[in-house]
Amino acid sequence: MENWFALRARAWPRIEAQIENVFVVSSSRGGKGPRYEVTNAVLAYSYSIGDAYYSGEIKLAADDSRVETIERELIGQQVQVHYNPKKPAKSIFLKHSVKGWAVVDDARISLLSALDNPR
Repeated sequence: MENWFALRARAWPRIEAQIENVFVVSSSRGGKGPRYEVTNAVLAYSYSIGDAYYSGEIKLAADDSRVETIERELIGQQVQVHYNPKKPAKSIFLKHSVKGWAVVDDARISLLSALDNPR
């Protein structure tokens, strides 16, 4: 089930964004129980509206051992993102996969969008 932000973003305009880079992020997970590390690949994308350039990230369910493969397959590829027409730096990737690579749910939004929309 999508969060309220993703549901609202469905009405935003779509634009082609280009995947520019791939990198790895690690985060600690676990609630009150034991903590564990999760590693994901992140696609950094960019798009332009008029003379302004913007960027965002899409987190994939893939670890650092897959980064070279993802780089070969995805850097330079185009993806469709939705952007907020009132604040074009806010963007979100609404699909659940990129060329067969699974997207981590609720990790599809640009950093700026996440900061402006705390849970």
